[in-house]
Amino acid sequence: MFWFAPLRAVLFTLIIAYGISTRKIMDVGLFLRRAISYGVLTTYLLALYGAVWWLVVQVTASLFYSTDHTFAHIAAALVCTFAMAPARGFSQSLADRLFVGGRGIDFRATVSKAAVILESVTTLPDLLRRFATTIGEAVGTDSVTIYLAQRKVFRKSYPSSSGTVDQFKEEEPLVQWLAAHHEPLILEELHRARATVTTFAIRRQLEAAGAAAAVGVLSREQLIGIMLLGPRLSGRIYGSTEQSALQVLCGQLAVAIENAVLFTEVQNARIYNEILLQNLTTGVVAADADGRITVFNQEAAQIAGLNSNGRERTVDDLPAPLRDIIRTTLTSGERQEDREVELRAATGSTFARASSATFRGQGGELLGALMVVTDITAVKRLELQIRRSDRLASLGTLSAGMAHEIKNPLVSIKTFAQLLPERYHESDFRETFSSLIVHEIDRIDSLVNQLLRFARPAKPLLRPMHVHEVLEKTLQLVQHRLYQKEIKLNRTLEASLDTIRADSDQMEQVFLNFFLNAMDAMKRGGELTVETEIRTGDSLVTHLLPEAEKRHEALCISIRDTGEGIKKEDIARVFDPFFTTKDFGTGLGLSVVHGIIEEHGGQIEVESEVAKGTAFHIFLPLVRFDQEVVAA
Repeated sequence: MFWFAPLRAVLFTLIIAYGISTRKIMDVGLFLRRAISYGVLTTYLLALYGAVWWLVVQVTASLFYSTDHTFAHIAAALVCTFAMAPARGFSQSLADRLFVGGRGIDFRATVSKAAVILESVTTLPDLLRRFATTIGEAVGTDSVTIYLAQRKVFRKSYPSSSGTVDQFKEEEPLVQWLAAHHEPLILEELHRARATVTTFAIRRQLEAAGAAAAVGVLSREQLIGIMLLGPRLSGRIYGSTEQSALQVLCGQLAVAIENAVLFTEVQNARIYNEILLQNLTTGVVAADADGRITVFNQEAAQIAGLNSNGRERTVDDLPAPLRDIIRTTLTSGERQEDREVELRAATGSTFARASSATFRGQGGELLGALMVVTDITAVKRLELQIRRSDRLASLGTLSAGMAHEIKNPLVSIKTFAQLLPERYHESDFRETFSSLIVHEIDRIDSLVNQLLRFARPAKPLLRPMHVHEVLEKTLQLVQHRLYQKEIKLNRTLEASLDTIRADSDQMEQVFLNFFLNAMDAMKRGGELTVETEIRTGDSLVTHLLPEAEKRHEALCISIRDTGEGIKKEDIARVFDPFFTTKDFGTGLGLSVVHGIIEEHGGQIEVESEVAKGTAFHIFLPLVRFDQEVVAA
């Protein structure tokens, strides 16, 4: 058997090497604890087996005079079987007290505490503080430092005080080793292990940081943090039990960090959204499907004339025009776009433009409605000022024609007045003179009244009117200028019905602006064509029509000239404020006209070709009235 001796040495060496690599039997404390635990357990079970066997033998011998010990062996084995579990716990606790001094890690209690911290989602600083305190109490150390990954650098996130290493770079050996091996690093084990360049560098880093152990915080196999633990207060090293517990706890910490970061991002997003909402210059109102208002920023409160306190509101608390818009959206699901409303209050009226839409869940269920409200009171005032300025500019253009129209009757009156002394006794002359004076004065009065009515800035008054009458009156105002520029006028008023609901003064301003622009665009000898016709099927029925009106009819007024035309790229901009292709003027005329037509529920289309002319088509909702419409 001497030839087997070298093989036994090799076999023993292999067993020891396997234990070192897989079971950490070089952890002497753990090895001795297990040895003593199993030794105490074996001694206790043998003693118990012997005592039970002897007792059963004595009883069977005295009672049954039997010398068969089989029953004694069975009874002893059963007693040892039932006694093994409590005996094992006792032996392990005895070994732990001998080698750890009663200060072992309570793995179950520690994990339970960590789970409680994990369930209570909180901010990241508070999470790190609570976790560090729990782990420090569990392993018996007063130094726990946590580093979190931030742009290829692991910065110290807990504690905030200085005194240790503030950061580790990704390329440093400690970080590289923890990311690759996913196991804790124990400084004492590094001292006992065979020194290499990497282990020596890691030892230097741990000693510089005052740490006895380093554990990686891993999330989805990625290193997101590093936990450094100082020496234990008991003076003992971090054994296998502590290392396993630390790995589990760091796994929980990784999940808790992700939750805390997400919670912080949600809180920051909420604060950002609240600040954004409160500082918007547009009012934002959101209501759920039951009509409860969930969002109501300061601008919305100011426009609606309500307090921006935090009390619960419903859509019924809103002013009637806004309430109707958002309730219509909630009930019908239809979008409301660019609805202009007037909000009347004791301090005055506020004009607003509101749009609303619904928002739905993933399953298509209605979650609520959103309404955006913009205060356009200042815009309305500016539009009124622009219209007044446009009227004054048009008055300047009309002054020459009006002077000529007034001068003609004055010449007639002057001529008859000069002849009056000579022919006073002629009765025919007196009658003719008398009727002429009245006629010419009425003519002058009519012209002056038209001029005053046009120049007077009045609030829009929508009432039934005939478009043809307004067109004729406006053409009379420009008749003299048409004559001066030798422009031929073509009237084709074919619309069998021309009644609309509008402000006659504003419509006169609209037509006058188009006529003047057409004449400015034409040289001598051009043609101005004015046409009207009824169009059906156009979607031009607006809030100006009665609710019972079922017709889809529009009155189309076309104003066409044979002027220079508009370039194709400029057509989309002709209604923009301050845009003009003329060498004079402000460029506000067509912008004002466009606003007036929109207020009357209509729209304007433009057709133009360079060197051939331009046509403006004005569409207005046609209204049929039961009673006869009086003259405008």
